[in-house]
Amino acid sequence: MEENSSADRSLSEVIQRCYFEQNPIATIVVGKSGEIVLANRQLERLLRIDRGDLASVSPLSLSLLFSGDPRQMIGEMISVAGRGRVYLEPKTEGWKKADRIAFDVTPLTLSDRKKVDYVLLSHCQYDQYTAKMAKLTTRQAALRWETAREKNIRDQLEREYVELEEFSRMAAHDLKAPLRHLFTLMNTLQSDYGEVFPDEAATLLNFAEKSARRLHSLVSDLLGHARCGKQSLSLDTVSVEQAVHWVERDLIEEIDKYAGTILTPTVDACIRADRSLLHQLLQNLIGNALKYRSPERAPVIHIQLDPEEGRLTVGDNGVGFDNSQKEKIFGAFQRLPSTSHIEGSGVGLATCQRICQRHGWKITAEGEPDKGALFTVTGIEMAEEEVKPPTETDCGSPIYLVSGARAETA
Repeated sequence: MEENSSADRSLSEVIQRCYFEQNPIATIVVGKSGEIVLANRQLERLLRIDRGDLASVSPLSLSLLFSGDPRQMIGEMISVAGRGRVYLEPKTEGWKKADRIAFDVTPLTLSDRKKVDYVLLSHCQYDQYTAKMAKLTTRQAALRWETAREKNIRDQLEREYVELEEFSRMAAHDLKAPLRHLFTLMNTLQSDYGEVFPDEAATLLNFAEKSARRLHSLVSDLLGHARCGKQSLSLDTVSVEQAVHWVERDLIEEIDKYAGTILTPTVDACIRADRSLLHQLLQNLIGNALKYRSPERAPVIHIQLDPEEGRLTVGDNGVGFDNSQKEKIFGAFQRLPSTSHIEGSGVGLATCQRICQRHGWKITAEGEPDKGALFTVTGIEMAEEEVKPPTETDCGSPIYLVSGARAETA
């Protein structure tokens, strides 16, 4: 009888161990002192450990796998046994410091005792899944809120930008009528009473006329700046050499006046661009080079196109600028201290940047005082189609000059 009873107990233990080992939930049995009695294969996978490496460790304490004082952990487990769960911080490789694993706690007592002798910890997979989903949902909600916030800010900026563009266009347009009237009055004064004006009055009238022309130039530049941002983009195959030729024709008076030279591209390649906006871009850059010429030498403007890189450069031998100011010069109404004595609206290069942005190009500037400036446009799409001969309308009408004190149409 005793032998049969012993055999039955051994068989029962084997069966229990088999069920314990095959349990799909990570499970561990811990004694009251924090020693690990049993741990199944799923716990090994959960904690990313090899039980074989722990076989030689004695005593095998709970503190080897989890952070904290074993007795304190066991006390917490016994206090919630049968009705709650504990959260343990794994200290094995692959886990972050703030990670927690949830375990349901089940009390284990010997048949002849009523107090807890061991606790069975079962990994609460649902709790872990719920925690991860809650964390993910919180992140998604925060991301949606941030996306909506950015969209509202972007929409508001776009509305304000459109309103500002419309205001600039209307203000510039409404200023042209009184300016024309002012020119008419000054011309009448000059023609009818110029001979009887004293020298001082004639000088003052001349100053007034120059100021009016500067204002007219500024208004024209503002209109051109606003127009290049609103007009639809009509891409065409354009010869850069032809485009430079048309700009040279429009600026022939300034070029002859200052004995300037324009060196055109050595390679007559074609690009994809809006013909009128490209005309305005080149006219602004070349006009800028004539305006900021050096008083010690005749202006030389060299234009180069690199078809392989899709890069266009416009350089000059003018007064140049400090390279630390190269980002500032593309701002509207920005005037560099070194060139503040030269007349200008401060809108021309801002318009160039806007034209490049409309095409998906990028414009940069490099300068050196008293040596000159170099403007580089990159990201240009080359074309291999046959070039359509440009017309007056194709080259832009009206195109407003940035250089000089006057504004004309091409």
